[in-house]
Formats: sequence, C-alpha cells, structure tokens
Amino acid sequence: MHHAGLKGFSTQKLSWGAAYDVPFDIGLWRGVDKATVFASLCPGSYRRTFSGDIRADLDIITKVSNSAFKYALPQTLAYYGTGDQGGAPTEKSVAAVEESVLKNGQSDFEIVSASTGQMWDDLEKSAAAKNLPVWDNELIMTQHGAGAYTSKAMAKRLNAQCENLADYAEKACAAAEELGVYDYPVDRLGNAWKRVIKHQFHDDITGTAIADVYKESYNDYFVSQSEFRGEYTAAAAAIANELDTSWVSECAVIVNNPASFDRKGAVSAHVKIRHNATFLKVVDKDGQEVKSQIVKKSGKEFDIVFQADVKALGWRVYDVKAANSTCSVPSDLSAGLHMLENSKYKVLFNKNGDIASITDKRLGRQLLDAPIKLALLQDNGSLAYPSWEIRKNDLDKEALCYANTPEFELVENGAARVALKITRQLDYSDVTQIVSLESEGEFIRVENFVNWRARHSLLKAVFPFSCYNRTATYDLGLGVIRRETNTDRLY
Repeated sequence: MHHAGLKGFSTQKLSWGAAYDVPFDIGLWRGVDKATVFASLCPGSYRRTFSGDIRADLDIITKVSNSAFKYALPQTLAYYGTGDQGGAPTEKSVAAVEESVLKNGQSDFEIVSASTGQMWDDLEKSAAAKNLPVWDNELIMTQHGAGAYTSKAMAKRLNAQCENLADYAEKACAAAEELGVYDYPVDRLGNAWKRVIKHQFHDDITGTAIADVYKESYNDYFVSQSEFRGEYTAAAAAIANELDTSWVSECAVIVNNPASFDRKGAVSAHVKIRHNATFLKVVDKDGQEVKSQIVKKSGKEFDIVFQADVKALGWRVYDVKAANSTCSVPSDLSAGLHMLENSKYKVLFNKNGDIASITDKRLGRQLLDAPIKLALLQDNGSLAYPSWEIRKNDLDKEALCYANTPEFELVENGAARVALKITRQLDYSDVTQIVSLESEGEFIRVENFVNWRARHSLLKAVFPFSCYNRTATYDLGLGVIRRETNTDRLY
C-alpha cells in the first residue's frame, strides 16, 4: 500500500473473525517491506445508522476513551451507510451527523464528517501519531473469505493464466526491444493487463458475484490471454531470428526460460522434420545428446519430450534430428502401471489409484503416513454466505466417499519423463490425474482434470505426510511472511 502511495486504509471485516484477533482500533500496519500505513480496524458496521447526537453513542465513546488512555490519541473512525447493496446512508443518519457537527462549538468532543483520507492527513500532522500501536503481521480472517479461495474456480484459473502470460510476454518484449528487434507494445500490454486487474476485486475474483458477472469476466480473461500470447509469440520470434542456428542440421527448437532462476527439466515440443524417421535425438550446440523421447508420431511430425537446461531469463537452441535408435543417454527413470521412479523418488500406487507411498531415496525416508486420497465432503456449512465461508469443522468432517474404481495407463515412459494416468470416479464426478517424474527431477508433478457434478460439496485432497512444519514461508513479492499451516484459525 505504501509503495502505491496510499497513506492508510480501513476495514470492519476483522470483527467477523480475525485469525490473530483485532490488534487495535487506530494504529499502524507494517508490511514485509517495513513500510507502514495508518489503519482503522474497528470502524463498526458499514450498515450502521445514527440517530440523535453521535456523542451519546456508547461504542464511539468507548473507542475514543480507550485510544486516549492507551495511546494519547482520543480519536476513532466510524462507518455508517448502506454497505454491500449500494446506495446512500439513510436521511435520518445524515441528519444526525449534520446536527452533531453543528454542536461542535458546545462540546470538547468534536464530530468530523469526512473521508478516511482526511483522517490520515490529520494523523500525519499529529504529534500523537508517534504513540500509535504497530501491527507487524498479516490481517487475515478465519472462516469468512476461506470459501472464496475455491468459489468460481475457473475465474481463479483464468486469472492465474493471465498473470503468467503477462509476465512471460513482458520479459520477452523487454528483451526483444533491448536487442533492437521489437518495439515494446506499451499500450497493447497495458490494456490487456488492465482488462485482467479490473476483475481482481470483491465480488468478482472472489467468486461471490452473480452468474452474469462471469460472462464478462471470462470473456475478458480470454481476450487478454490472446493478446499476451500474441505479444509473447511475436517477441519470441524476433529474438529467435537473432539466435545462432547455423549449426542446426535438421530442426531447431528454441527453449525460453522466463523464470528468474536457472532451470533444468523436461519440455514438450511438436516438431516436423524433413526426413522420414523412426527415431529422433536432441542435441545441444556442443553436439551433446540430451535425454529425449517420442510421445506421438504422424508421418514426419512428432510430439516429443526432452530435457532442457536454460539459464535464468535465457533462450537456448537445440537440434532435433533423425536417429538410428532410441535415446542413447542413460536415464534414472523407470515406470510401471503402479510405480514411478527416478534418482530421488520412488512413488507407488495402490489398487484404489491413490499415491500410497513416496520414498525419498536420498534421505532414506518414507514421506507419507497414509495414502494421498481425493475425498468428497458434503458441504453443510454456512447458509448465509455459502460462497464466502468454509469452517474448519467442514474440512475436518468424515468424507462421504473417496475417488475409486481406477483405470491405469502408462502414458509416457522415456528417458526424459515418465507419467502415469489414473482415471477414477468420485460419486457422480470424474477425476483424471496424470502423475509424472522427470529425470533427475526434484518434484512429483500431479495434474488434475476434474469433471465436477456434485452440488453442495467439496473436493479435498488429503496429504498425510510423515513430517511437516508448523509454519510455512510465503513469497509476497516485496518480501516473505511465515504462517501457521493448520490451526483452528488458520487452515
């Protein structure tokens, strides 16, 4: 907030159930970048009405007295109006405020009708501001808002895709302009981004708006995705024209790493070569073959997977060409209908299709206490705010059923990656998971494709790890913060 030029903010939502309680009425909130902004955390309901002299309001008197006693700041902020539904405050409330302001000369208790911005401006000039309490942690709620993490899941997915594509496009366009081969598309990227962020507010991205809202939201997301993808593709093509491919003998494949750290892993590509071939191999500029495999072949066209190693924000050329045999580079991968394994992990599946065992071979540790299951929970939670709220006991209840009746298919089994496809039913819904391991990979990838047909219910992935941390560290962009992982107030 401070970085954006905001001096302060106010909210009454914490009174609905704060994970860390409400720390103060008026004070300072310190961010992970150590900057502070003013905060009003107990302004009362945004549906409040006033009648008579506001000086007689017990809630306001109490808050002013407490602040004066604790921080030598006899001030408070009070909401009134018609929140959520829109519209102005009632005429009776406005009259009460105006009449109370007119009586300021008759009392040392002053009523000010103003915006929160005026309060922050006044506090900046006040000597009492140095006495304000400071909250150096998050201001998060317990159950209200928890439901919004999954309400209208498609909106969350499309928003995340837009954010990723915007990041890739911006980096590629900046690099291409620096090389002098592309004009940075300020307006086009700016308009596409604004079209995305206009939906990042209550009640849109939260998934709590009426259905008609999402017709516009989804359309905007798809339009922006198309624009981001177009700019990324164009900038990538401009950069590709500047790369040295003179050493390539058959088909050049250029891999871009848009991350700010070096990456080595499996990438997928669709290629067309000039000659008929049964086998392919992938080599780098030094002529070194990398791990690769053919996933699908149609004439001279191939879907392949190969292991790329690219520096941060880098671009690297590989040559895909005909070979006399499958990949000759030794691989640490092995797979079967109930097993995947590389140099770090051995993953076993039970007859129900669950990941039943994960062995970290380097640590010599079993990582699971029990199989990882997909559970269907009957949601009998909040009736007042069904899209907003999920309570902890809603998540801790016994499952109605679990995903079962699996069909296994080994969809990839090569030197660069192995993957197992598990298709199951969960009540009336269909769940398909593709679990994969990469050669020398440090992670297990699980892709979920869910055709959900259950109403008033939740899908819960149960991860019974054999070891865990009580806290987790999260990257917030400007810094990091630690949160407890599973408590009655944080879950």
